[in-house]
Amino acid sequence: MAWTPISGTMTQYHTSANLLAANYYLKFYQSGTTTAFNMATDSTGGTTLDKCQLDSSGYPTTDGTTRFIPHVDQTYKIVLYQNATDADNNTTGSADWVIDAIAPPVSSSVISLNTTNELKLGSEASGQVFTLTTPYVVGSGNLKVFRNGILFRVGAGNDYVETSTTQVTINSSISIVATDNWTFNITSLSS
Repeated sequence: MAWTPISGTMTQYHTSANLLAANYYLKFYQSGTTTAFNMATDSTGGTTLDKCQLDSSGYPTTDGTTRFIPHVDQTYKIVLYQNATDADNNTTGSADWVIDAIAPPVSSSVISLNTTNELKLGSEASGQVFTLTTPYVVGSGNLKVFRNGILFRVGAGNDYVETSTTQVTINSSISIVATDNWTFNITSLSS
């Protein structure tokens, strides 16, 4: 698999308490394991990091100041650590949060011509409902919802449900904030 950005935009990370993850650390692991792997700083994979520090605004950096979008070459687990020591020791039990089984976005070179992305801010949510301008086929698996670059799970009891061909309802237990960046990736349009 090629080195693929984990999101299409610069992601600003937050703690589990929804505060900016200023000066925290991100680290990647093989999905379902505690085996760490390096992230790349671009699609060439020429420069890799075993972890990255977030700046004072919660953005990934290569050196504490230079921002970048992490690139991966496999399905992964992402872990947010409060300090470098826990990250270096792979102390996931002390992590602020752990998200597993994330597939990297499909490379733009293989996205079909009928793909569309709608971008919205959290402030555009009406309660827990997003209304899309592009209709999609409900229940077909062709809609992917991302918040701040993280893939959400579809289905009742998960992160969201496909309410209609133009609406997505986010689980009411998930807090939506105005700074959230939402991406709705539709790979097959509704007729």
